[in-house]
Amino acid sequence: MRLIRVFTDIIDDGDALGVLSNDFGAEIVVRPNSSLALLNANLSIANSTLVVDGDNNQIDFQFTNATGIRTCFFPAGTYNASAHEAFFRVALTRTLNNNLGVLKDDSNLPETGPPTTAVGFNEDVGKEWNFAKAGQVYTQKWVNASRTMTIKDWDRGATMNATAATATYNSSVLTPSFAAGVKNEMPVLTSQTEWGKGCSQHYVKVKTMIAETFGSPIGTTGFWLGLTNTAVASPYKGNYEASSLNAKYGISMTYLDGDDTPYVYTIRDGVAVADAVENLYYISDDNANNPYIGLFRNFGYLQYIQYADTYWVFLLDAALNDDLAGEDSGNGVNFPDTGSSTGNVAAVLAIYLAAQTAGGGYNATIPGQGGGLTDINNLSIGETTEILIGSVALTTIDTAAKYPSIGIMSPDADNTLTYGGVALKNPRSTLTPWTTSKGNQKVKFHLDDSATLGTPAPPAQNADATNFNFLQMSNQVGDYAGFYNRSQRGGIVRLPQGSEYYSFIRDFSVPVGKDHKNVANYEYAATRGVISSTTDMSIQVILQSPKPLDGHDGSTGDPKSILGIINSQISIKGSLSYEARNILPISFRNSQAFSMRNIQIQLQTIDNVPIVFEGASVLTLGLIDSAPSVIVG
Repeated sequence: MRLIRVFTDIIDDGDALGVLSNDFGAEIVVRPNSSLALLNANLSIANSTLVVDGDNNQIDFQFTNATGIRTCFFPAGTYNASAHEAFFRVALTRTLNNNLGVLKDDSNLPETGPPTTAVGFNEDVGKEWNFAKAGQVYTQKWVNASRTMTIKDWDRGATMNATAATATYNSSVLTPSFAAGVKNEMPVLTSQTEWGKGCSQHYVKVKTMIAETFGSPIGTTGFWLGLTNTAVASPYKGNYEASSLNAKYGISMTYLDGDDTPYVYTIRDGVAVADAVENLYYISDDNANNPYIGLFRNFGYLQYIQYADTYWVFLLDAALNDDLAGEDSGNGVNFPDTGSSTGNVAAVLAIYLAAQTAGGGYNATIPGQGGGLTDINNLSIGETTEILIGSVALTTIDTAAKYPSIGIMSPDADNTLTYGGVALKNPRSTLTPWTTSKGNQKVKFHLDDSATLGTPAPPAQNADATNFNFLQMSNQVGDYAGFYNRSQRGGIVRLPQGSEYYSFIRDFSVPVGKDHKNVANYEYAATRGVISSTTDMSIQVILQSPKPLDGHDGSTGDPKSILGIINSQISIKGSLSYEARNILPISFRNSQAFSMRNIQIQLQTIDNVPIVFEGASVLTLGLIDSAPSVIVG
């Protein structure tokens, strides 16, 4: 027996996948009736280990040509052969979702916000990335969910009225419904479906906010929006203090004794803050310019945001600031000075309502209004001011499901609303589109629900179907994720950053036979299964040159030059070692001698897919000059 070592240390990149090829300097003469045997193997299998660092951590994506390319970055880390699902779940999917968002004011961007998206895009609203796994093959995908509040997804029990509710709560007015004398029940509209993990929103418009009128406990009039860890049913028991126990994260809006206006309190990790953090810029009963307020998932943060009328914010802030009473508003007209904050609030409310009734146009006699377009105090009624109340990094809260809720703290002892009254309207909430466990959120694709919101309002949801989309990543990352064969052999281009990046373009993301406007979700699917340390590898060793071996393949019925089958398990670092227990010589059936100066061997999976190497791999062969039977080691 003569030993032959076949070696490669290249990373496959082309059509010759899984091939070990060596040219020998001396002739290797194969005598007549010789045979060849596989003795052992040490292989380094591709897409088994990935080190993410500054050289390969960039990922780009695009939804539409108009918004252009988005750039984000994977967190640094090492992913071995057992960590593919963790990579898709934590590194890829979470990174993509945490780079979605839309704001009106760039000053509200998180400090660690995305580098290339400014304040984000309306196209992001509702979008959520996810992944799927079929066997060892992964698919990265996204879908555009709706803010539509399908009734099937929500529970409101008997204590919450929702007028004008048909299939959705979108145009509903939410009010409490209590039996006489009941003061400790809190009506809650609560989702039975998980909140989305992309650019998700959860908010309401304040219709009515009436302060309590007699000696009730502090915080019994108001409402709250929250995220819970479990789906719960309405009603809750309790009031303001209890709301924090029922919400993991959220905001609470309430009047306190002696206050002229309602205030906003935040709930973080199930604890309500002790002090108000912001005014609720409520104007008057059913005022068209009353604020929206809620929870917004933007750029990797949960943000507490209020969308209020610009001019009313200006007037109310001045009325509550004793130092501004009687002072010039900026256009030569003084703010009211009644001698009390209560009087000042009433005075500026009268000013605002009068201006609103007059159509909201410029009036030089109104505090804060200016005459020129360049005047910093040229504040128009109906414009939106985006007020950031607070932010919480999602790294600590986005791993577990969260369920959105809306609660009203307005017990009505005698059905006259003398105890305080709250009415909310136009609720919106983005539930995950990746489940149909209760309702039909998934089918609400590219639905524009913004027309009825009025102003001021959160950013609108874009109704346009997405096109010219792509997902782009470094080839090292793509190989690890299993995109290798598709990108090399399926016409996927490496653009726009040359050979170091895979780019999966629009046509790649839409299933065959589907229209871009109607497709349920966009998919970027690998065709090569990833290699896991728990994967029992069964590898065909095929001799491609110089001469075929005597073998046949039942899957095709054709002759096949099979040298042997490697059955082993890949290590956590992506290496595979094999030692033949019994040496099985395979005959060349050659009647004449020939030269074997070049040897070319391809390794394939049991499904005839080439194995891809990413480092030094070696096979040791035994050349036997005659054709003996099995040699027992």
